[in-house]
Amino acid sequence: MWGGWGIGGSSSSGNDMSGAYVATVHAPPKFPKPIRIYTCLHPDTFILHYQYTANMREKPILIVERKDNNLGKLTTKSLEEMKPMLKSVIDTTDAYGIIGIIRIPAGTFLVVITECKCVGRVNNSDVYTITDTAFLPLANHQVVIQDPIEKQNLEKGYSDIRKWLNGNSFYFSFDSDITSRLQSISPITHQQQHEGDSTRRQNFWSSADVRFFWNRHLLHYFIKQKLNDWILPIMKGYVEVNRTLSGGLISVISL
Repeated sequence: MWGGWGIGGSSSSGNDMSGAYVATVHAPPKFPKPIRIYTCLHPDTFILHYQYTANMREKPILIVERKDNNLGKLTTKSLEEMKPMLKSVIDTTDAYGIIGIIRIPAGTFLVVITECKCVGRVNNSDVYTITDTAFLPLANHQVVIQDPIEKQNLEKGYSDIRKWLNGNSFYFSFDSDITSRLQSISPITHQQQHEGDSTRRQNFWSSADVRFFWNRHLLHYFIKQKLNDWILPIMKGYVEVNRTLSGGLISVISL
């Protein structure tokens, strides 16, 4: 089952199965978290900065305005424009990707992926499941809740949502559409691998099956402004990838 559809596996000849995976299955990625998020006071913003990219292309820095416990403007800046803002940094968070903006009774949050593990490799791309997240509050001031019951309910609701997101049932890939049937997805070509991260990412998120693009509504403002470098489709469901060797053929079966 892939994006809600049954698929068949691929095969190749030979007894060497080393090429079936790149990442170690059930292990965290072997590369550093690419996104660094700075929490700034003056002005009240989150600064999202790609620390590195696969093809060394410099990506625009994203400024997320925090405004009255809500999302303000989303703007992009160059590295030089960002530097003066770093003087008021009070915290940093490193992440693999953005889930989106979540509004719950406890507040409005920018939610990011802080831990994940690989579950297999499909269509020349590693697939990951989310194992931990960070909720970065858009509130620029601390709200004091006096009622202990209300406070307890808010904390429980927040904790339950985090456990749900971190429960190994949300999946993503950095460079391939996992929301559609594998038969309908063209493999990444050698030319596409060299045409730039943003172009490839735009191609796969914009063609994602909206029925399985779970966080599409959470990324509404990012999609509206075509912030392609920051849009990462996430699928809710179940993914399992197994490989078998029969008659000298390697078969990769994805469920």
